[in-house]
Amino acid sequence: MVDRLRMGGTAQAFVSGTASILRVLARAVFAIRAEVVTAGGLDCVGELSADWKLTAGAPESERRLRLAEWATDPRNPLPARVIVNRLWHYHFGVGLVEHSERFWLWRWSAIARGIAQLAGQRG
Repeated sequence: MVDRLRMGGTAQAFVSGTASILRVLARAVFAIRAEVVTAGGLDCVGELSADWKLTAGAPESERRLRLAEWATDPRNPLPARVIVNRLWHYHFGVGLVEHSERFWLWRWSAIARGIAQLAGQRG
């Protein structure tokens, strides 16, 4: 990357600034703007509140801080699930969860169901 820049290349950079006001798009049409929304978590994740108590124009640094706090909260089961599933996938070629983008559903893959059945027979 550094060599490319020295030779006159370009690099992408992120510049923190004022947060934009976000709105729901009615029927996904950009011109029809509906209610103002704020950053927040997923309300389907355990005991965690989805409301981060941010204003619509909250600074980006505050939004990032709330995201970091939400993602690392000990009551949030998603990071542990993602890590275990990825480790399992890397070692055995198939994850414990069928679709990793739907961890809150925790739908087990066939291999995970087989492991659970074997564990039940031993107990």
